[in-house]
Amino acid sequence: MSGADGSARIFDAQTRAVKANPSGRVSRHLVDQARPGTIVRLSAARGDFTLPAPHQRAGHLVLLSGGSGITPVLSMLRALVDEGHDGPVTFVHYADRLADVCYLSELRRLTAALPQGRLLLGLTGDARATDLTGFFDDAHLDQITGDAGSCQVFLCGPAPLMTSVEQVFAQRGLADRVRLERFGLPPVD
Repeated sequence: MSGADGSARIFDAQTRAVKANPSGRVSRHLVDQARPGTIVRLSAARGDFTLPAPHQRAGHLVLLSGGSGITPVLSMLRALVDEGHDGPVTFVHYADRLADVCYLSELRRLTAALPQGRLLLGLTGDARATDLTGFFDDAHLDQITGDAGSCQVFLCGPAPLMTSVEQVFAQRGLADRVRLERFGLPPVD
């Protein structure tokens, strides 16, 4: 929830939406010091990791995240529900276990609110409770969409996940289908 002055109130520590980066000043402070009721003042969102305008959206929207990368992608899902988007949308989230999935009940509610919404979970540490077994690969892409050439992917997550998604799409000649948000610099070999 945000206030008119740009403040945001942290209500529920159970969402675990902030993961401390060992070298991060803000994330370390939030994890170590912030408690329910803490007021945080934020600047307006900026950047180019945004959904296209409704008239520019074509095909299947795939919102793909891992770990705390869920935050910007979840905001896209919320916007699609608020707009009454009626095209196909698949939200894919990777985590170790079901207990590690932030906002799970909200993800279920929001994807169910979309006429063609679907939620897939890739639980890398629990093969019994997962929709997608293992880490992202060609087979996962085929389970997510039957036509990768017609989808638009919005991706945010840990570097290994992002690298895998980029490689699979590049190998299929579809690198232009992936838009991503990095929390840091891309990995260098």
